[in-house]
Amino acid sequence: AGPIVGRVRALIDDRGKPRLQGFIAMAALDLAVVCTSMPYRMLRRAVARAIPVVTGVAEPQAIAANGDRLEIDFASGAVWNLTSGLRTTIPPMPPILADIVSRGGMRAALREWLASHPEQAG
Repeated sequence: AGPIVGRVRALIDDRGKPRLQGFIAMAALDLAVVCTSMPYRMLRRAVARAIPVVTGVAEPQAIAANGDRLEIDFASGAVWNLTSGLRTTIPPMPPILADIVSRGGMRAALREWLASHPEQAG
């Protein structure tokens, strides 16, 4: 599993709560989340669906405006706003979560683990 680097289009919205249907759509569109905070259960659901998530970003709107194109290295926290040219850093994604995301989500990580531990598959 390699590092997670995503090119995404920014959508800035500080209203509402995360919903599972949104994560299903985000996974299908190969999107990521950069936010100030997120409920723990929703974070788990996003990671389980292989959606890169970084929390703890004080002001996400300072990094990008709606429609901006971003390149984010989730392992190091390096952000490059391809639209404005801004380069900055954000907190990196925790390595244990990044590992699950880079493997394709929880089901893929479990499938890989079971393949390497066939004695546990019974």
